[in-house]
Amino acid sequence: MLETVIQLIYLGLRTIWRQPNTRKALLHGLSEKAYGDEHLTEIKRLPAAENSDLFDVLAYIAFALNPITREERVTTHKARIFSHYGDKQQTFLEFVLSQYIKEGVQESDPTKWPDLLELKYHVISAAAVR
Repeated sequence: MLETVIQLIYLGLRTIWRQPNTRKALLHGLSEKAYGDEHLTEIKRLPAAENSDLFDVLAYIAFALNPITREERVTTHKARIFSHYGDKQQTFLEFVLSQYIKEGVQESDPTKWPDLLELKYHVISAAAVR
């Protein structure tokens, strides 16, 4: 019974984390409770998970699940992600995923997409012809 409850809570956290808007709301709520970026970065050092997603650190704290790195997460799911997109979109997704590996989940926030398009293609209009 307890295991079922834990699984439901974990799935709830996963559902929240998948969507940029609900993830942002969760992080905002944590910030309002004195767990801002600085504290969350410090928490990532506890399980030596600086290269992991904050989701994995939260799952580690709440459920004793070993964190995986962002690179491991991308490697595991890349084929499934790419199967939904053509070559042009995959090129951009490859770039976004590399930014995620380097910088973290904040790179997948839709408000960052124009900056990523400009970083990748130098001008947003060039992205349309690629």
